Amino acid sequence: MLAERMFSIVPAAMLVVAPAPWPYVYYVLLRWVVLICVGTVAFQSFQRRGWHGWTIALVLFVVVFNPVVPFHFDRAIWSVLNVSGSALLIAHLWFERGWRAVK
Repeated sequence: MLAERMFSIVPAAMLVVAPAPWPYVYYVLLRWVVLICVGTVAFQSFQRRGWHGWTIALVLFVVVFNPVVPFHFDRAIWSVLNVSGSALLIAHLWFERGWRAVK
């Protein structure tokens, strides 16, 4: 159960620290981590409940952060997206995955 939650915790943590001045390779790694981890969470969400609010939000998040056809925004917009994405993952853990039930 904790291993599944790591697919949300790891990218959320990386997104929280992303506004700091990191080398470019960190942001490339971040995009791949978001693609793999959040893509997996979105797929699991789809399998559980189909196309509902969380699944759509997670898929849109993956699309914005995809490393294959990347979006190019300025640093201020990326900072907002990073913090918003982290909040989305934490909220998804809290409300959908039962964060409170971690033992």
